[in-house]
Amino acid sequence: MLVALATAACGGGADTRAAAPVLDARAASEPTDAAPAGLGGVGGPPGVYLTVGPTWDAAHVVVLDERGARVVPGSAGLHPAPRASGGAWLYGKDALYAWDGEALTPMPRPPGAACCGVYVGPGDTAWAFDGGETVARWNGRTWDAWTALSLGAGPRWRRVATGGPRLCALSDTHLACFEDEVWTRVALPAMRRDEVVDQLAVAVDGAVVVTTRGETSRDLRRDRRPPPPPPDGRVLALVGTELVALDVPAHHYGAPVATADGSLLHLIKTGSVRIRGTAVDPLDDTLGWDRAEAITPDGTIWATRGQIAGVLAARPDGTRAEPAPLATLEALVTDVVADDRGRVWVTLSPSGFAVIEDGGAAVTVVTAGSADGLAGTVHAIALPRPAPATIALPVPRRVTVRGRLVDARGRAVRGGTVELCWSQRAHDTFLDPCGLRDDPVALRREARTDRDGRFTLANLPAGHLALFGRTRGTWRWSPLGRPDTTTGATDVDLGDVRLAPPR
Repeated sequence: MLVALATAACGGGADTRAAAPVLDARAASEPTDAAPAGLGGVGGPPGVYLTVGPTWDAAHVVVLDERGARVVPGSAGLHPAPRASGGAWLYGKDALYAWDGEALTPMPRPPGAACCGVYVGPGDTAWAFDGGETVARWNGRTWDAWTALSLGAGPRWRRVATGGPRLCALSDTHLACFEDEVWTRVALPAMRRDEVVDQLAVAVDGAVVVTTRGETSRDLRRDRRPPPPPPDGRVLALVGTELVALDVPAHHYGAPVATADGSLLHLIKTGSVRIRGTAVDPLDDTLGWDRAEAITPDGTIWATRGQIAGVLAARPDGTRAEPAPLATLEALVTDVVADDRGRVWVTLSPSGFAVIEDGGAAVTVVTAGSADGLAGTVHAIALPRPAPATIALPVPRRVTVRGRLVDARGRAVRGGTVELCWSQRAHDTFLDPCGLRDDPVALRREARTDRDGRFTLANLPAGHLALFGRTRGTWRWSPLGRPDTTTGATDVDLGDVRLAPPR
């Protein structure tokens, strides 16, 4: 399941007129330009897809499958929507492609003024959302399209999400869900004047949750006082053909997260809750986490602890696990997702990513630069459902960094010390730039310089590193640069690195 694509909000109050509950999908079809002859879908082995690059917009796609890690050729600026049966759809601002495991094939653009985000729905079908009026389904030859107006749901869609057997689209006044070739439309309950529709999530079993949020109407241009806190929103669950408000105390930021066990996680002001149907269970937040991120099929809750890589597991029996390699990596956790085979995938900026198995007993950390195409930050991980059983993870690449330490006049520094650590870990202090001595960091190496000022730091993980140095008999460290070892080279010679002149 994929997270819904954010779109611009469209104003308007709730429509309390009676809903037309059932709409025929075929009657609403609006075919577009046909696909090239012989193009009916995508293929190749199923895989896990990574969005990798210096920034989200400048990223490319790396696929992990039974053959290992490889870059999808021509994927710069594209984002993946993987299929469980193999291959993926890749989409961007102005383009749409099918990836069959070997090559990209251009696809006809779906209807709409702009291109799309793609969602993989039931039966590995592709759904496209153009950011407003239209949702469209690829039928193997062309696009079937439905507008919000054609479904009687208003002028435009705000959100689209898919999970399990259905795809749902949310407007300001209605929720419309497509299942078994039929659209079912449900009117949203009446909104307060200070309440707007916000988020949409669909669980793997088809459960649907809609959230609203409160808004303050104060005009900040005329009143410079701090605005009052917005009123609480609501969490609405789809029960039959009606959206029912759940007993959730307050809305908080972010969309509900659909998890691998079929439930939904939602963040509220007082913590995290787990939603199953209309049941709301507060999660035990006494374990020291900041937010719950995912639940594996065995019921283990995976949560993060602050920005630094603290990932906690709360098992159903009440015990807690903290995967040690992640607890000491000192990287920023940007995403945590669980697949339906019990594996937990964690993106670690800027270090790479990690795969947690067996409830935390096995952890594999794949650092940036460990394989071709992994030179950069892993921004997101896209998983098909069901997830592939076999994935050949890259073997972490080891690197040697060498150089020559010189003073401000270019003379060799004999008997000096150089220290290297993760750049994310380093901080601006001349006393101990890589952290206090008793901190359990994953990477901290020191080396002494020889009579010619040369030093060697061997067997390092590839990644974004920071280097510091000092002369013998002094306590002041000087920054020497931030070597990037994610380029694929296994021996990095920095040449002369110069100590800053004393102050």
